[in-house]
Amino acid sequence: MKKIFSFIISLILTVVMLPFTNALSLGDVDGTAGITTADARLILRASIGLQRYAEGSDIFTACDIDGDGTISTGDARTVLRIAIGLDHIDNYQSKDVGTKEQPADPPGGYSHGVYVPGLVNDDASYNYIVNTNTLKFHVRGCRALSKMNSGNRAYSAATRSELVADGFSPCGICKP
Repeated sequence: MKKIFSFIISLILTVVMLPFTNALSLGDVDGTAGITTADARLILRASIGLQRYAEGSDIFTACDIDGDGTISTGDARTVLRIAIGLDHIDNYQSKDVGTKEQPADPPGGYSHGVYVPGLVNDDASYNYIVNTNTLKFHVRGCRALSKMNSGNRAYSAATRSELVADGFSPCGICKP
């Protein structure tokens, strides 16, 4: 009898509270109606496998900022940039989960889960070589490039100021 009564009470509470639950929006993983550093932390945990979300669920979609079908460290970085005011969620979607819209003319792309402004695939048309692990950028011929893991290498046609504004720092050796 107690179990039936508890079940009925929980069912009633669920039905009564249902209209008051907040739907998740892109980047707002914890449902606090705002993007915070806590959201970036949750996405980072999911990206390295410490937290699991079912693919296709609202929370998975809220984590997947770039809309590539995976939760990556790049998603966590983007949410952190939004949380601290360096970027804006409107650059990634309209307000509802599932209606992600990328900017009309994106200035870069993702390489190894990291957003690189001015990302180019053709290594002949780049201005800088970016290390997606250390977030440092180098000029062609820098001696630090010989130590860079090729899996962390990306080529960018962005300007120096664009890279710095997006969180990258110039190499201390070649001083671009």
